Formats: sequence, structure tokens, C-alpha cells
Amino acid sequence: MKAYVSIHGIVFSIDNKNMLRSTREFFRGWLDDAHQNMSEHWQVCFGENNKEPLMIGKIFSNENWFSSDDVHEVHNASANIRYQVDLKNKKLLVRESSVSQSLLLSVNRIIRCVVFWELMARGCVPFHAASVSRGGRSVCVSGNKHSGKTTSMLNLLKTKKFDMQANDKVLLRSDNSEYFCFSLPISVNVRPGTANLFSMKDRADHYYRLNMSTLELCNTFGVRPTFKTFLQGFIYTTYEPGSGELEVYRIESKQERLRQLKSNRLSNIYGDHDFWKFCSGLNQRFVNKFYEDFSKLPSYRVIQRDNTSSIFVDLVESMMGYSDGNV
Repeated sequence: MKAYVSIHGIVFSIDNKNMLRSTREFFRGWLDDAHQNMSEHWQVCFGENNKEPLMIGKIFSNENWFSSDDVHEVHNASANIRYQVDLKNKKLLVRESSVSQSLLLSVNRIIRCVVFWELMARGCVPFHAASVSRGGRSVCVSGNKHSGKTTSMLNLLKTKKFDMQANDKVLLRSDNSEYFCFSLPISVNVRPGTANLFSMKDRADHYYRLNMSTLELCNTFGVRPTFKTFLQGFIYTTYEPGSGELEVYRIESKQERLRQLKSNRLSNIYGDHDFWKFCSGLNQRFVNKFYEDFSKLPSYRVIQRDNTSSIFVDLVESMMGYSDGNV
């Protein structure tokens, strides 16, 4: 029997009970009312695992990826799964007959890619940032690798004053002077030094890396996941080892705010999925609007040190409108 799930208003029909159960668990916390738009939905179905691609007249092909117009056939070699994504007819065909746990996980990741693509097609722009929320409002913490994004987010969650929205990637969209921040469940990779700071090292693998789902991380810190918020501003963080107070500078120049937005905008979400090689450019017509609108939001540059400071918590609270203190 066919059932429906809705993720950020994008509806999927699933007729495999194991797949349905797995999808509901994978997106738990991100599901909304599936009955709001059932007339236009994606079909998730299973088909024959043929050796040859289904389409004829390919316009692009390589060893693992074949495309013809709006249809993409991909062989995920690492998971040994073949699937077809039909963007025009909104159909995801999994070319496997046996359903395993690894297959279910891979299909859910493809569904996540489809949701990202749908959101991008509706005006969302992917952005490299962690995000925390409170009362429906959020602040994005952005920066390069090893700049302290994850550490900053975990420090904020540790206070129990904020909920988690994202660790590394968000989608941003503006509408009538409102600024929306969207997220989807993406696993959180915590580096050894960060895991040690939060007494999580015993949960790491033999390489001392810690990989957790969003829900696992939320449960660890006793907070909730949030998937859609009103963005209040940006914090761009860098890390300088050593002691000393955290330094905070408000970015007054619009040119500098634009530079930071351009530096942290993502042109690709999942580089390991061939599907994104075609879809990652679909949001280009929204980029100029993104730069113009989001450059109006308050932005700060923060220099992190080894010691944790309450100044950072005060700054985020102030940006969300929950504190009258001066930063």
C-alpha cells in the first residue's frame, strides 16, 4: 500500500514498507504534513537491476553516470546501487530487487539530494555554515575548515539555550524581507580535539573520528533538531591558538559582507553523488538576489581562542533578540 511522506513540503510516495519505515526514521524531526500537496509528488519505486541504462540517446555519459535531458542514471559504485532520477516526471527508480540496510540508507541519501535540488529550484541557495536556533530564530556560524564552526556550535548547545539546526550546510532564501534558513539531516563529523573537549572521545572510532547523526548529537546534548527558521545574521569565525579573550568585530562594510557571502556560498552539496554534477548549477538565477538580500543582515567577525568565552553566547543571544547586553 502506497504511503506519503513530506520533507520541507516536498512529497514522496513510497510503496515499500521497509523503505517507508527507514525514510521516516532517517528524516525524523524533518517531516511535515504530507497531505498538503499530494497532487504533485515524487514516486520512489524499485525496478529491475538491468546491466544497461534505460534511456536511449545519451547526451552525456561516463563509467557511472548517464544523462539524457532530465533523466539521470547513476551507478553508485561504493554502495553498488544503480538508480535513475527523472526530474521532469518526479520519479526515483531504484534498480535493485533485494532491499538491504545499506540500500535503504543510500536511497534516503538520494531522497535528501532530491529535496536539496527541489529547494534550490525554488530559490534556496546552499551555504557553508553551522546553525543554531531558539524560538524559531537562528544564527549561522560560518568559516573555513578548522575555523571552529563545530566547536562553536557544540559550545552553544552545551548551554542548553539553543537547539541545533545544522553543522555544516544550510539552504537560505529570502521572501518579502524575511530570511529563511533550511536544513536537512546530515551526519556530523567531530574531529578528535573537539570530541575530547566535550568528553565524547570514547565514542570515536579507532582513528579517533566521531561520526554522529543529527538526532544522535541532539540527544547527546539534550536539545532538539530544527529544520526551518528565520535567520537573524551571520558570524564568521577564525581560530587562533593560545590564551586570551575572544575578539568580536561587527562588519559594517556592505562590500565585506558581500565578500563573506560569496566566499561561503556552496556551489555543490554532495560531491560524491554524480547527480549533483548536473543539478548543482540550477540555482544560479537566484544568486544575485541572495547576495543583495542577505548582505543586509547583521554580520560579525569572531576570532576564537582555546578558552571558551561567554561573550560568544551573549553575541548569539543578542543577534536573536534575547539579550539587551552590549557586545
